[in-house]
Amino acid sequence: MTLTTVNRRFMLYLPLADARQAIRSLTLQAEHARSLRDLEKVGTIADKLMEITNPLGLEAIAVYYANIAANRGGQGSATSIRVFKTLTRCPLPVVRARAHLALGSEAFVRGDYQAALERYGNAAAQFRRTALDAVGSFHLATMQAVLVGAMGNHHQALLQLVNLQKVTKATMLSVPVLQYTLMNSIALELNAIGEFRSATLLINQVIAAPYAVYYPEWQRSKDEIGSAAPVLVSPCTMVRKRAEKMRLRAVEMRETARAQHDHALGVQRRMEAQSNLTTLAEHRARRARVVSDKVKLQIFEALLCAGTLTEQIGTDVLSLISA
Repeated sequence: MTLTTVNRRFMLYLPLADARQAIRSLTLQAEHARSLRDLEKVGTIADKLMEITNPLGLEAIAVYYANIAANRGGQGSATSIRVFKTLTRCPLPVVRARAHLALGSEAFVRGDYQAALERYGNAAAQFRRTALDAVGSFHLATMQAVLVGAMGNHHQALLQLVNLQKVTKATMLSVPVLQYTLMNSIALELNAIGEFRSATLLINQVIAAPYAVYYPEWQRSKDEIGSAAPVLVSPCTMVRKRAEKMRLRAVEMRETARAQHDHALGVQRRMEAQSNLTTLAEHRARRARVVSDKVKLQIFEALLCAGTLTEQIGTDVLSLISA
C-alpha cells in the first residue's frame, strides 16, 4: 500500500469522523433540550441532524428526534406512534431501541402495563447490541423500575432504582436533570413502602432543584408524599405533649381522690346523724317514762292526802295516765 493510498483513505475518513462527532454533539444537545421539556428546540436540532445524517444513510436518528418533538412526551398522535413502529425496523440498533422505548412509555402512560413490559424488553435487547447510548439505557432502566413499582412490587422497584443510581453517575453528569428524575422515582417508591421520612427528605431536595420549574409532576409527588406521611413532630414538642398529658392525668387523679373522700365523708356524716337521731329518740323516751312515773306518783300522793281515793276514781286515774 502506497503512501498516497493511505493519505487518500485518511482524507476520506476525516469527513466521516467529523460527521460522527457532530451527530454525537447534536444528539446530546437534543437530550438536554428534551430534559428541559423544550420540544421546539428538539425539533430544530432534528432538522440539523437530518442535514448531516441523510448523506450517510443515518437519517433514522433525525427522524427519531423529530418524532420525539411531535409526540409531546408520550401524548402524541397516531401518526407519531406509526413512525415509532416504523423505526423499530430500521437498520440502526440504537434507533430501534429508542423506538421500542418510546412505544413502551406510550403504553405505560395509557395504563397498558403488559404492552409496556414487552416494548421495554425489546428495547433492552437492542441496547445490548450497542454501547453508544448511555442516556437511552438510563431512561430504559428507570422506566423498567417504575413499571415494576406500578405493578405492585415496590421493594423490587426501589432496589432497581437505587442500584441504577450507583452505576450511572457519569450519565447523570452529562444530563444533570436525570439525577433528579431518578430521585423523584426513588422518593415515590420509599413512600409506597412506608418510609415517609426518607421520602420527604428526598422529594424536598428534588423540589429545590433548578429544574423543578420544568417538572410540575415533582410537586405532585411532594403532595402525594405529604398526604400519606404522618405529621413529623420535633423531640421538644413530643416532650411538651407528654408532660402535658402527665399533668392532666395527675389533675384527674386528684379530682378522683377528692370525690372519693367527699363521698366517704358524706356517708360518715349521714351515719353519725342517724346515730344521733336514734340516741335522741331513746333519751326522750326514757325521759318521758321518768316524767310519767313522777306524775303518777304525785297524783296518787295527792289523792291519798285528800282521802278521796276510791276504787272507781283509781281506775279512772290509771286510764287517764295510760292515755
